Amino acid sequence: MKKSIILIALMLIQFNCMSQTYTIPWATKQPAWVFPIWVEDATGAKDTLYLGFDSTAINSANPEPQFGEIEFNTPLGFYASTTDGILPNQYYKVHIFDTDDVIQQNLWGNIQLRKANFPVVLRWDPSTFYSDSLPFADQDPLPRGQCVLDWSSGGQAAPIGCNISMGMLVLMTDTGYTNVNPTYCIMTDTMQFNYTFPGPASSYFLLGFYPWLGSTFNPNNIDENVPKEFVNIFPVPTKDILKFKSNAIMNNIEFTDLNGRSILKRNNIYLFDCELELSGLNKGMYYAKITLENNKIVYKKIIFR
Repeated sequence: MKKSIILIALMLIQFNCMSQTYTIPWATKQPAWVFPIWVEDATGAKDTLYLGFDSTAINSANPEPQFGEIEFNTPLGFYASTTDGILPNQYYKVHIFDTDDVIQQNLWGNIQLRKANFPVVLRWDPSTFYSDSLPFADQDPLPRGQCVLDWSSGGQAAPIGCNISMGMLVLMTDTGYTNVNPTYCIMTDTMQFNYTFPGPASSYFLLGFYPWLGSTFNPNNIDENVPKEFVNIFPVPTKDILKFKSNAIMNNIEFTDLNGRSILKRNNIYLFDCELELSGLNKGMYYAKITLENNKIVYKKIIFR
């Protein structure tokens, strides 16, 4: 009996630790999903930025103070920001995405470094990519999301430890790829940037959030319980176009309602990636039945608005 209780407790601890939940200290309403970025320059000066998502956010282009999107006065020394303030000498530390951003696949945020002494270290928590609050489809036991960092347009600051050239992206994830795009450099939870001169200097980066698109691969080589075939669909929910990405060739895709009735079929696809026009569907919930080249069938739930 004691062993059973201990086992259950350990399982609960493992489940709860899978995804850490963060809050924005000065927000009066916490977003559903918060992704903090911890920044530290060479002098030890530190700052924290917050990106996030909430379905009740109205317009990510306009600040919503309840989520912590308020202006701060610029300090004399190093600081990081998501964007400059409306008034001179002010800036923002929070950017919250809304549902329209998800539908339009426009989950891109800024990290601006001001008066920084290089090298600068960026840290994040990869467990946040497993959160049920991320607006992406559940891919358990894989993460729901990933983040890419575009450093090419922000000046001369370049990632240390990545053998990549200007214009290439850094992939932020704790789950490896077997089909890594050669333009990616993978960093798990920390990356360091250097500059052509120590500073103080300014630079900025772009962060883009997407559904996790990698092949199934566990860096610890413990992959017995991970399905070998993988299909991702996005955006979810959708109102017209639905995109499919798989690590196996997709032969056919069939949409059914919740009662199992066939609504729409697309046969003879024979592609790893495809997109389908669904504007003729009625609003509601459906299942996508994807038949792969090895006759394996994968089911995905979709919501059509």
